[in-house]
Amino acid sequence: MGKLKDMTLKKAFYLIVAVTAVIVLCLSGASVRICSRIHDQITLSHAFRMDAAVFDYEDGGYRVMEAETGGAEDGLREFTDRELWICRMTERLMVFLPVLFSALGIVCAGTCFYHVKLKEPLTALKQGISHIADNDLDFSIGYGRQDELGELCRAFETMRGELVKNNRYMWGLVEERKTLPGEEAFRHRADHMQDTCTEAWRRHPAR
Repeated sequence: MGKLKDMTLKKAFYLIVAVTAVIVLCLSGASVRICSRIHDQITLSHAFRMDAAVFDYEDGGYRVMEAETGGAEDGLREFTDRELWICRMTERLMVFLPVLFSALGIVCAGTCFYHVKLKEPLTALKQGISHIADNDLDFSIGYGRQDELGELCRAFETMRGELVKNNRYMWGLVEERKTLPGEEAFRHRADHMQDTCTEAWRRHPAR
């Protein structure tokens, strides 16, 4: 199963379809053969039968003895209701069962392909999208299979990492912007105090 998960989507799909087709053909052939055998056993038991001719040697050759045959009334008998029902059912099953097995094969192949190749990566991507929609980047996608969806998950993980870096950079800029007004105000007040002191010293020089 691990090798199947690491296959590309195309190879995995073809392999699952091929295995399913073989199983469907085997089941269909076996069911048709069984139904045909049951049908033949019933119908042949009602066929007109002739006693086998007797061969014997005479003067170094074969001589065909006169065959004894049973009358038509002795060789034939009517079908019972149960036998007729079985014959009709086997005839229908020889058509219905292959169709049923084919439909079940398609469903099983699709289900198997979904659970083996699609379910895990799609679930991981869906959860990742939900986290990003909630502004939560503290997660990671751990799907590491070597197929197309694995590459997609790795690309998604790379995008998440870049978003984390960008968010950290933006938060740094915001924090710097928050500190800049305070520094500017402090410098303005310091310059104002220096100018005031200078002006006062000019007006009242020390004696």
